[in-house]
Amino acid sequence: MNLEQHIDRRKAYIDFLDPIRGFAIIGVFIFHALDALADDYAQLPWGDWFRTLPEQKWLLLFTPLSFGWVGVALFFAISGFCIHLSFARSRQPDFTQFFLRRFFRIYPAYLFALLLFAFIIPRRELASGPFSAWTQLGVHLALINNVDIHSIYRVNNSFWSIAIEAQLYVIYPALLFLVARFGWRKALTGLAVLEVCLRLVVPALFLYFTQQTSVPTWIEFAPFTYWYSWSIGAWLADAYLRNTSLPFAQSSLWLWSALAIGTYCIKPLYPLSFMFFAILATAWIAKLLNGERFKLRMPQFCIPYLTRIGLLSYSIYLLHQPLMSHLVTFAVRVHPRFFSLPLSRFSIAMLSWVIIVPLSALLYRYCELPSIRLGKYVISKLQTARSMS
Repeated sequence: MNLEQHIDRRKAYIDFLDPIRGFAIIGVFIFHALDALADDYAQLPWGDWFRTLPEQKWLLLFTPLSFGWVGVALFFAISGFCIHLSFARSRQPDFTQFFLRRFFRIYPAYLFALLLFAFIIPRRELASGPFSAWTQLGVHLALINNVDIHSIYRVNNSFWSIAIEAQLYVIYPALLFLVARFGWRKALTGLAVLEVCLRLVVPALFLYFTQQTSVPTWIEFAPFTYWYSWSIGAWLADAYLRNTSLPFAQSSLWLWSALAIGTYCIKPLYPLSFMFFAILATAWIAKLLNGERFKLRMPQFCIPYLTRIGLLSYSIYLLHQPLMSHLVTFAVRVHPRFFSLPLSRFSIAMLSWVIIVPLSALLYRYCELPSIRLGKYVISKLQTARSMS
């Protein structure tokens, strides 16, 4: 590839990422809608070692939908890719600008959703366990609600991943330091070992020595537990910009699918399934970057629609779960005899999409986009001030 093509690669917009985001958020939405179908049916129940059949066999018809949570692994891989792509494309990479850009990209919309579900249409009281209402609000404002079981699912069940995402931004300079010191392969090998230890070894040792029944939230949902799953996207972005061999591009999607689904079905290995699904997502993106195309039979309007949903995916993610829950609860109150039926509740949960998407479009237009523009303005003023000093 010549220099001109290399420059184009550094500037070109990668258009297939938005439909992938759309696909991911639809999967997450459907996964959360399963909560309305039956109690604790978001995933197949466990036997002693393997997943087993639900007591109500008709629920097996919905089993493929229970993999919608994989959309979160997709989001993590895409995030790592896009964050590093944006930073590496900068003419003069600067961490002050990086953190300002990330703040204005995610925090204003998050703050709106936090205040909305904490005070205006709350699902439950803020106070929980040892946390007062103000402490609860504080840990959510600081995006550290993933450190304690009493806060991680309190205001909005989906906020746990926003906190981890923000913390991954904070340790992003550490990733670049490790890469500069050891190179991508050695650094990512170390992060893979760290993630496996935090997902399997540390929890097993903790449960063995403490005789407790569950792993602490600050271990299970630490950003380091997701560091490799996020960083492989950054590795892919770096190889893409440098026009070197893309990681995972030559690997088999069937192999990663088998490992991901296999670990999902085996109880002791289940914690690794997120990591393998993130690798699968990264391999898929790598193959698309290499020009491979996968034949998917779908109506012509689907790709433009998925693209639009992908643009709205962050706002949809922030709003969908509490609003869906409220709509199902409201329907049951209005007509308890009919909407107490599992399929009726599930139908309402799915139909909430037609309300949530327009509301998300408003949040995107009047909060996300203005905050992004404000961030650019602040950064430009900072650059001007630096140039004059």
